[in-house]
Amino acid sequence: MKKFFLISFLLFSLSIISNAQSWSLLSQLPSPFPNINSISVVDANVLWVACDAGYAFRSTDGGNSWELKNTGLPAGQNFYGISAIDNLNCWIGTVNGAIYHTSDGGSSWSQQIIVSGSFINGINMFDLNNGVYIGDPSGSGQPYQFRYTTDGGTTWTLAASAPIAGNEFGVINAWDWTDQNHFWMGSANLAVNATSANVYYTATGFAGNFMTVSVSGTGGTAGLYYQTVGFTNEMNGLISSNGNNIMKTTDAGATWQATSLPPGVTTFAGINMNAIKSGSNEIRLSLNETTGYRMFKTTDMGSTWMEETLPPEVAISGVQHMRFVNENLGFGGCGAGYVIKYTGVVPVELTSFAAVVNKLGYVVLNWSTATETNNQMFEIERRNEIGEYFTVGFVSGFGTTTEPQNYSYTDNTVDAGKFYYRLKQIDFDGRYQYSNEVEIDVNGPLSFALEQNYPNPFNPTTNIKYSVPEAGYVKLSIYNLVGEEVAVLVNGYSESGFFEVSFNATNLPSGTYIYNLQSNGSVQTKKMILLK
Repeated sequence: MKKFFLISFLLFSLSIISNAQSWSLLSQLPSPFPNINSISVVDANVLWVACDAGYAFRSTDGGNSWELKNTGLPAGQNFYGISAIDNLNCWIGTVNGAIYHTSDGGSSWSQQIIVSGSFINGINMFDLNNGVYIGDPSGSGQPYQFRYTTDGGTTWTLAASAPIAGNEFGVINAWDWTDQNHFWMGSANLAVNATSANVYYTATGFAGNFMTVSVSGTGGTAGLYYQTVGFTNEMNGLISSNGNNIMKTTDAGATWQATSLPPGVTTFAGINMNAIKSGSNEIRLSLNETTGYRMFKTTDMGSTWMEETLPPEVAISGVQHMRFVNENLGFGGCGAGYVIKYTGVVPVELTSFAAVVNKLGYVVLNWSTATETNNQMFEIERRNEIGEYFTVGFVSGFGTTTEPQNYSYTDNTVDAGKFYYRLKQIDFDGRYQYSNEVEIDVNGPLSFALEQNYPNPFNPTTNIKYSVPEAGYVKLSIYNLVGEEVAVLVNGYSESGFFEVSFNATNLPSGTYIYNLQSNGSVQTKKMILLK
């Protein structure tokens, strides 16, 4: 019963004071409309949710529709923490202290670890190999289950300095981080009318040292829960509790002071908090008060708050967990299976971003914008499969313009291997936001090549990669076994480079198909299997 203190208020009326609508009702999970406890947002299209009663869902169209993905997960158990890095790889935590992983988009799951008596409160995977999770201690006098992995969860190592719990436990999604070194976690002091609860933090990662600070507050009969945490950078953050208070720190969590409450709010419990790390200093707080669930935003560490209107259904069911792609795009998982979407003002509207390898083996990045406001520059960042992003170059922006603009940057410092690029768009006032990343395989100077599709067999979509060493006419076609052309994926002039296209065979029957690449007199052919 411990976790359900979060949503224990009875709601009889709805009162909203707001400015313009910024959150919209996006969708509702299929019947039986399970409560969403955690949401993982990979990008604008791929979302995963962990729910009550053994339900987990994935969306690949930005949350508009959802697929049940719980084959291999324990039936009937509540799921809490969830973290995905793409549409195939996801990790999920259970009420019984177990972590499960899927590498096939949720078609099957395998258990990686279970700690009897624990409870998963949150998971975050930074990439395929590196990640962390926080779980309850198995009892008083036992360590919090602060564990990390460097091999994708094959092993989960308990932090050597994991705090030893007293009469307390963790709370779902009551944590935040700014990188793989800096983390903060709230906790719940179970003592009746408790006057303080612990916040745990580290600046040296889960393999380093954890520190403990006791934060004052006013608990009730269930105790004092610091159950929302949000940090905009390594120094500044907010927390809130079930005891009608919001606290702030400006020294990385070492000390905490009370900050202002949102207007018109006196008796409330914080439910979830999300902090944007882009320099905008935005922190959102989902809370529950006697009139319903409400959402507030601050950009000055709680000195002032602005209400953001919630859809009526969500003002009753509540926003349980929020995750943002950037300051202008976010999603919330709610009670009764509702999913909401936040859309803000986009100062620079990026319409395309692509990477190709030229004949010299250099990576050429091309991107376009529809409009720009206060755009000083783009910072180009690169990483390999296991490393962190670092800056490789800069391209000046066009300031403020309503005309489409095209950009290009050539990275001639890259070696062979798989790499990821992203753009950091920086305003003249120092605010910034990141693009989605693009992936590119660099194999040196180009040759004419057609790769095996992946996945194969597939249903109903697969990806095909190919390279052409010279600019010219390119055609990529799909044929059935009797030689009939059933689809044309590429047909026209193309620059040289590496390319990847997606093939959707929804309207085709199961069977073996041939795909054929033609360019400048060269031809390559391979087989693929559609298995429905």
